[in-house]
Amino acid sequence: MPKNPKLIDKTTAGRIQTPGPAPADKWLGGLTAEARTAVERVLAIGGREAVPAYLVGGPLRDLLLGHPSLDIDIAVEGDAIALAQTVLRGWGIQPDPTASTGALRVKTHAAFGTATISGEGFAIDLATARAETYARPGALPDVQTASIHEDLLRRDFTINAMALRLDGAERGRLLDPAGGQADLEAGRIRVLHARSFQDDATRILRAARYEARLGFRVEEETLAWLQRDLPYLNTISGARLHHEFARTLAEGQPERALLRLQQLGGLEAVFSGLKIDERMAAAFAELRRMRSGLATAYWALLARPLDETQAAAFASRLALTKPQREAVVAMPSLRRLEDGLGPAHLKRSEAFEM
Repeated sequence: MPKNPKLIDKTTAGRIQTPGPAPADKWLGGLTAEARTAVERVLAIGGREAVPAYLVGGPLRDLLLGHPSLDIDIAVEGDAIALAQTVLRGWGIQPDPTASTGALRVKTHAAFGTATISGEGFAIDLATARAETYARPGALPDVQTASIHEDLLRRDFTINAMALRLDGAERGRLLDPAGGQADLEAGRIRVLHARSFQDDATRILRAARYEARLGFRVEEETLAWLQRDLPYLNTISGARLHHEFARTLAEGQPERALLRLQQLGGLEAVFSGLKIDERMAAAFAELRRMRSGLATAYWALLARPLDETQAAAFASRLALTKPQREAVVAMPSLRRLEDGLGPAHLKRSEAFEM
């Protein structure tokens, strides 16, 4: 797996690494000028208000792997919403609870203590460090303000449970309480505790996606828990399943994640009859070659194994949009047309164009 000993020295899990500004500088240097200016203002105001700031989640994971990332995820030990609003006031913009006019905009989510500052070509996601508890499997979590250490221990996988200090005297230090860096180097997808998939079964879908995207593999104990907890996908709302499938379909090669999800038992657990084979996987690649209406066509292709009744039920289960639903429910008839004409008369790509 990719290693970069010059970027950050190795450390044992749970220890803060030797200070050094290089990782933070590397990340800031990869941002656009507009995004970098906005982040520097966040850090400056956070420093003035004694609000420590950390790069977290996917952007930090990708930084350590040497992968590009356009996301800006910053956790703060303080009030993220108040910080975002102070940043906008510094630009002479009066923030609204949901949005504001001007060069920058802010959108807040009070229940989770998050704020998004967006401008020309960038968005900064700010989050108050928090702990989470789940009233029942599949429910959205109840959140409480917490330390950055507690915040990291609530996350989905160890490779997403690290934090890089961006400001102050400790700028450049890495917090890694669960051994995420070691798992990055080993190519492992590992959850932080045995009930992780029960708390949030969408992590099953994410595990398959990360495997396909990063070329990693789910760690043995995590795999056992994942397969044990497949029935908990029934506790997830259609809107949340839709969101996770949409993110999978937005991958460069979504068929890889879908094939792995099928191997894990996840497709059948989401909806009985949902499956993908090598022929369908090849059709995803063919759709990319066509390039037109890709997102909607992907949803239709997912429904290829289903009959009319199943297709309608699948569209309802995943809370599809009207165009997505129309494409999905039309797929069984299209499949019969394709099968009737045969491959000598109608290429699969031509069928989708129809």
